[in-house]
Amino acid sequence: MKDASVVAVVDQLRSRFGADALLVVDHWEADRCAIGLSRPDEPERLVYVCTFGKPPGRYDVSLELPPARGDDFPYTPAGDRSDLDFGELATVVGEHLGLR
Repeated sequence: MKDASVVAVVDQLRSRFGADALLVVDHWEADRCAIGLSRPDEPERLVYVCTFGKPPGRYDVSLELPPARGDDFPYTPAGDRSDLDFGELATVVGEHLGLR
């Protein structure tokens, strides 16, 4: 079961972008304070959101792109951001996933 902070931020982001705009991609089931989010039509473009060790309403993110052709790595890193508030998080998620 995910931490309440993760459940809450997914709900907030779905309220912002639409209930069907985000797909939960949980590659980290054992990590209660982290979740992956993508668009349903592009599950390999991912935003990993983490609340571990953060005060309420603060988030760390890692951005992932699909792997480069011929690459054995499961994804291509696309940057990290630390200590974002919800507005900043929503902007990063929207820009990375192409959501409005």
